[in-house]
Amino acid sequence: MSLERVPKTNSFGLVLPPSQKKIKYLKLFFDPDAKPDSAETHHKYWPWTLYSSDLARDFREHPSNMVWILHSHHRSLHHQFDGVPVPPDEVMQTYLDEAYLLDSLEICIRGLRDVNNSFYEGHVRHPRAVEEHCQEKLETIKLRVEQVNEFTVFPIQIARFAGQQLVEQAHKFEALPSQITRIAVRQLAELPIAV
Repeated sequence: MSLERVPKTNSFGLVLPPSQKKIKYLKLFFDPDAKPDSAETHHKYWPWTLYSSDLARDFREHPSNMVWILHSHHRSLHHQFDGVPVPPDEVMQTYLDEAYLLDSLEICIRGLRDVNNSFYEGHVRHPRAVEEHCQEKLETIKLRVEQVNEFTVFPIQIARFAGQQLVEQAHKFEALPSQITRIAVRQLAELPIAV
């Protein structure tokens, strides 16, 4: 298959991320609560037939490589470009490794949110053990943030944007009865992930 018309890519062969104005289209971790009638998922790496190895398929299907776009924009993209050449295996593997770190950051922050909800709903029987668990999650979060700032392949602006979104989630905790959870949110706000 000939790919003569391709989108702009960086030195790794990765599709350049959208501008800050368009970054709201990114499907980083979650599907929208209700998919809008006028929007659909676009894989940034296509056609799917080129991405047939396990690694290439995992790379193509990673949520950070899909975006929500309007149907009309989707059709326009596919008319404007023939597709995207498959990046080298080592680039795709590094990308997925770095994406995994970002995913684990999200899991830790969701964990803190869930602990907070458990406190709020009165489901915690052993507060000290839970607070120790929160402290472990906070340490993991700090480590992941340091690693995010050292990414080599995964687009740093997307990683930082995702980190900011996650920290904003942490600030939306309904109640913070646990001192360790309050400290965790305060420390999250101080992490160096601003764009």
